[in-house]
Amino acid sequence: MKLSVIVPTHNRPESLGRTLAALSAQTIDRDAFEVIVVDDGSTTENRTAGEAITAEHGFTCIAQQQAGLAAARNAGAERATGRVLYFLDDDVVPQQDALDELLQWHERTDKPVAVLGSLPFPE
Repeated sequence: MKLSVIVPTHNRPESLGRTLAALSAQTIDRDAFEVIVVDDGSTTENRTAGEAITAEHGFTCIAQQQAGLAAARNAGAERATGRVLYFLDDDVVPQQDALDELLQWHERTDKPVAVLGSLPFPE
């Protein structure tokens, strides 16, 4: 596995659905990345909805008691199997080539790097 995408979420199944749909539509080979959704203490109804949406896309969902964004990111990182970790908020809709572009940046060097940036939110 080259890339692990970690998506923390809390009570936002609608925006999570848009994010996961965009991740499913990436141009990169599906075997090159995994998606780990970390539910950070959502209500039962929202957690159930988020788990169903995650399963529809064939991604992994883990749940934890509410501990905050940093703890959710750390929980996802612990489960990750990818060489590169990509932390993505649940309201971000990445462009179709976002994961491919990210991996290209990491493949340009053997040194540890951090790639930072923003993506425009679609209107």
